[in-house]
Amino acid sequence: MDRIVLYGAGKELSENYSELVNLPDVVIICIVDSNSDKWGEVFEGNRICSISDIDEYYDYIVIACSYAFEISNRLIELGIKEEKIIRLKEYLGFKNSKNCRIYKKNNEVVDTTSSTQKSIAAIVPVGEFNGACLAVLYLLEELKKYGYKVGIAATYADDEFISYVIKNDVEICVYRNIEFVSYNEFDWIKQFDIIIVNTLTAHKAICNLHYARVYWWIHESESSYEYETRLWGEFNEDNYNVNKVLGVSDMAIDVFHKYFPNTDIVKFEYGLPDFYVEKDNNNAEIKTVVFAIIGRVSYEKGIDIFVESIKKIKDNLISKCQFWIIGKLYDDNFCKGLLEETCGLPIKFMGELPHDKIKQLYPQIDVVVNASRMDSLPIVISEAFMNRKIAVMADVIGTASYIENLRDAFIFKSEDSDELATIIEYIINNFHNLEYMKENARRVYENVFSMNGLDYRIDKVICSADEM
Repeated sequence: MDRIVLYGAGKELSENYSELVNLPDVVIICIVDSNSDKWGEVFEGNRICSISDIDEYYDYIVIACSYAFEISNRLIELGIKEEKIIRLKEYLGFKNSKNCRIYKKNNEVVDTTSSTQKSIAAIVPVGEFNGACLAVLYLLEELKKYGYKVGIAATYADDEFISYVIKNDVEICVYRNIEFVSYNEFDWIKQFDIIIVNTLTAHKAICNLHYARVYWWIHESESSYEYETRLWGEFNEDNYNVNKVLGVSDMAIDVFHKYFPNTDIVKFEYGLPDFYVEKDNNNAEIKTVVFAIIGRVSYEKGIDIFVESIKKIKDNLISKCQFWIIGKLYDDNFCKGLLEETCGLPIKFMGELPHDKIKQLYPQIDVVVNASRMDSLPIVISEAFMNRKIAVMADVIGTASYIENLRDAFIFKSEDSDELATIIEYIINNFHNLEYMKENARRVYENVFSMNGLDYRIDKVICSADEM
């Protein structure tokens, strides 16, 4: 029986609390928080107090907040033994270390077997339909054509994701402890010749893959590095002994070198299967132009910048538009404020949709906007190019380096809602004169982000190394 103290009464605890309380043999003594305003409050029946108020025996202090490295050091300075301090992510993995589920196409648990077939597996933090996860899924599906057996491992995946993966004949392992288990103790992963650790966020897994051939595929912008250093401390390059590091874009490579200056990294963009459907133009007279922003509704994604620009559009033009925000709305102050700001505007919050449903919506969308404050190579813009859509993006987005402004797409200065509003008005007034841009956008997709482009990179980076 573990007696634990939780440190941090915020978002991370709220998001993981149901899993935590359902763990067997765990008793929560209390919740500690650095914010004195919370002391005396109750969270899910547990008192919130100062660290100095703990007067009972405990086995662990489980840190449930992003500033875990700083808090851990502070606790050690207070005389608490380091072995009693653990991050929530680690603790959940540790408590689920014997719960490993493996599925293949028939959705039954299977035993791993040895094989002479070439094989590659990817490790992802969470199995979900985000950009980085889709990118590695498409890569694995394409590698099957090269004769590889493929698999994917995730700390968590819901039924929808598992169904999609096994339907495409990709074996999946769902294992909460995947980032912390040693290679020799992880039988499923040992059957694969190459392991792709997908994203920076999964970096802790690399430290345990000493005997494997590892490729590390980096997708993130700088905010992810800042988060990971708050959680774990500064990166030590010596702990990341991988065979090859791949960067999804020049932006991803530049940021990686800031934190890993002595590690080589090769550019390796993703490829997207073509799902373009010709729009029915029998009714050539378009009365409204549909602008869509697709992705998590958050400050980082710049949804507030998009909303501010809409408020600045002239009255005689606003009636000619629809604005769709497609993405999960969180119960936080940012989303609550956003809902208040959008009252009376022609903005439709469509919520989080399955990727297949988003694909079905593309024929109805005219313009895809990405106002992110940082984004190394957003899949949503590449999908817009694929579907011959007009794209509008901030200049800090990695895709901007692949295009020419006003020829292939529109680029605006990051966080400049005035410029974004001007571009939206220009598109409304000149929509029928922008067919050239749609064709140029499609050409960017075909040249860089298509599966043909990915095949070239597979031959050059993966297959050539595999033959050495």
